Amino acid sequence: MKILYSGFDAIDFSVKGALPAKTLTKLEQAKAEAEKRQGVVLITAGPGNVPIHVHESGLRGGFTFRISTGPTGEIVGIKNSTDPEQWNFTISIRAASLATKGWQKARQDAWDLIVGLGAMVNEHSVRRIDYAIDIQVPVWDLRLESFVAHPRSTVRPHWGTKEKNDADEFKPQIVTKGRKLSTVTIGKMPGRQIIAYDKKTASIEKRELFWFDLWKVPKDTPDLEIMRVELRAGKSELKNKWQIRTFEDVENAIGDVFERLTADIRYLAPQQSDSNVSRQTSDPIWTLVRAHLSQKLFDLRSGLTPDQVREMKREEALRTYQKLILGNAAGLAAALSLSLDEAKATLPQELAKMCSDAFEDDLEKFPKSILAAHERLHFVS
Repeated sequence: MKILYSGFDAIDFSVKGALPAKTLTKLEQAKAEAEKRQGVVLITAGPGNVPIHVHESGLRGGFTFRISTGPTGEIVGIKNSTDPEQWNFTISIRAASLATKGWQKARQDAWDLIVGLGAMVNEHSVRRIDYAIDIQVPVWDLRLESFVAHPRSTVRPHWGTKEKNDADEFKPQIVTKGRKLSTVTIGKMPGRQIIAYDKKTASIEKRELFWFDLWKVPKDTPDLEIMRVELRAGKSELKNKWQIRTFEDVENAIGDVFERLTADIRYLAPQQSDSNVSRQTSDPIWTLVRAHLSQKLFDLRSGLTPDQVREMKREEALRTYQKLILGNAAGLAAALSLSLDEAKATLPQELAKMCSDAFEDDLEKFPKSILAAHERLHFVS
């Protein structure tokens, strides 16, 4: 059993400030175009001519616009306001950005994005911090009954939707796949949360295959099992309990937040005879997690660069489109009643003719489709 990766997995913060009216107008126009396309629109904005994707919808909380900067960048919600005394920005730094750049660089890039768009910035407030630890385990053995929460001696399973006013912050939720318990979530946001889940399967399903390069483990390694233990601290936990508001506060105290979280929620070793859980020993996984958290959290890097992640995403897009083309070509051959020999002889020319005809017969639609694809893939091309 060993740690393959650890680091901050999400940072959400708000910024008090505003964009110039000219930039907001440009965002309005881009959003209207994105709504027509039902996709993203690529523009450059602000004095820094910052390239951004503008999405067709905003974000909850009154944020009219949603912009993003690719898999190693940020997602930003922006209110349609020029009042610099309002909290007009919400910024989420993506996991790949934190994994490849580290805490300091990812944070600075997010700040530079807002400034590059021409924002008049007054102050910031951290709303959420996630920290992830990926552990290679010999066998998959996630056990709901082994989680206990202080000061309670037991954790009871919960099936279905939580009641709105449920005061039990430690009531767990689970996800099963077949007979396998794949996820346990304890706690609730915007308070605090621990999630233990099957990160290998999640990475494959979400097509985030760069994690295997980060772990330095081939995807097809026999019997590979990777458990992610994800620690989350939300707005009420950070501000109300720990008075953490700024990036400086995070650097000074976030280790204490996660140490307390893993002390209040424990994962016990199986098959212990002592009925008093306070005297039972922790599972080796939890011992490893707790030992790791005693180390400094801010200098951890994955060893991958943002360019490597973008190249992996580009190659993944390339493979996806190639598979789609070949699959559709096979369907076309069947629709044309071509035998295998006929398809081999004529299908390449048929596909080439279709592309050529698309350029000649419709001088706008097909070229526009290509340009729109360029915009979609701008941050990985």
